[in-house]
Amino acid sequence: MSCSRWLVLSLSLSVALPALATSPGSFDVEALRQQGPAGLQTVVDAWRQSGSPDVQAWHDVADAVAQQRGALRSELYWYTDMDRALQEAEHSGKPVLSLRMLGDLTEELSCANSRFFRTVLYSDAELAQWLDDAFVLHWSSERPVPVVTVDYGDGRVMQRTITGNSAHYVLDASGMVVDVLPGLYGAEPFRAALQESQELIALDLSDRLAEHDRRLQTSARQLASALSDLRGQPVQVEPLLHWLRADRSPDGAPVAHVPMRIAMSKAFVEMPILAAFDGRTVRFEEEEWVDVLPTDAEWTALGERMEVQLSDGALAQMRSERPLPPTVGSNEFPAMADAFALAVSVDSVRNELLLHSRVHARFAEGLWAHDFASVNQWTYSSLFLTPASDPWLGMVDATTYTGLTAAGILANDRG
Repeated sequence: MSCSRWLVLSLSLSVALPALATSPGSFDVEALRQQGPAGLQTVVDAWRQSGSPDVQAWHDVADAVAQQRGALRSELYWYTDMDRALQEAEHSGKPVLSLRMLGDLTEELSCANSRFFRTVLYSDAELAQWLDDAFVLHWSSERPVPVVTVDYGDGRVMQRTITGNSAHYVLDASGMVVDVLPGLYGAEPFRAALQESQELIALDLSDRLAEHDRRLQTSARQLASALSDLRGQPVQVEPLLHWLRADRSPDGAPVAHVPMRIAMSKAFVEMPILAAFDGRTVRFEEEEWVDVLPTDAEWTALGERMEVQLSDGALAQMRSERPLPPTVGSNEFPAMADAFALAVSVDSVRNELLLHSRVHARFAEGLWAHDFASVNQWTYSSLFLTPASDPWLGMVDATTYTGLTAAGILANDRG
């Protein structure tokens, strides 16, 4: 075909195509939202046609349609109504991947783990495409996320979220939960764990419970073997299985240090802040188990072996947030990224071999109806140690004197 004929054909095609909006203000967000993933794709296509400008108005409209902060990077559409998500699952034949979190996925100040999901998981282009192809995505909020503001009195203010955890639930089209991935994973281990979750959907209930038990025992053997290697002496599997199978529902509200330390990545962010308010020292596990379960140093050693890599999308997302204080040079970014990648590696190992193993144990026992509410209640009370019955998330202790009126609690309900 000659160049002139190709030019004519190209012009004809461009005329035939419908014109896309070139201004983010021209979109009807609600109408696009009702269109589902196709509505988000309309915004993304228009943004690209406009030259992919890094303009807040474009981010705002995409985030509103997708119901996820950072949607122009992830291009993921999230349902916020479970009934609609299940209807789409029935229609598409895909399972539902439901994120449960503190706060709102559209806000910057959602809980730390959900922010890390946006960076490590949803900003990874390859993983995001796979999630979009394999699942109907849904999120919901467990409760608002606590926010701490530190005013230094000289114009400098630091604002952070504190405590809370997040989990991804895999549900079949009937709404039955088949698996839970607690906390943060690196992109590759997250996809591997979800692929194993997908395999459970095709099984009948009895086979599914048996498979959970098999995976529990496999994880316990892997952990025992890794600890034996680290310690230079045999570590028995049975004590680990005993701990993993026990129901560890808290007796009362645990102090906030304990649930914070469950997730290494967010503990680096939250623990220094909480320590400034409360100097109590606590052990993460019961005294009789300190020689059975890995220490923090051993978890770190296991994480170093995994070597989670941050994707180009994750690194770009981190840089876009200007994560370093103005007084720190940009040459510090690689060290910060490496430290974060190690924390993600530690979380990946710990969540899979410890927390996910406890999930397998509970499913294997068949103690749930496997409905979302029941599984979620156990996840937050027994796994994350932040039960809904404690409105203060372990950060208010009646036995601690503060020297402040009403213990510094500025709320109508001081119960």
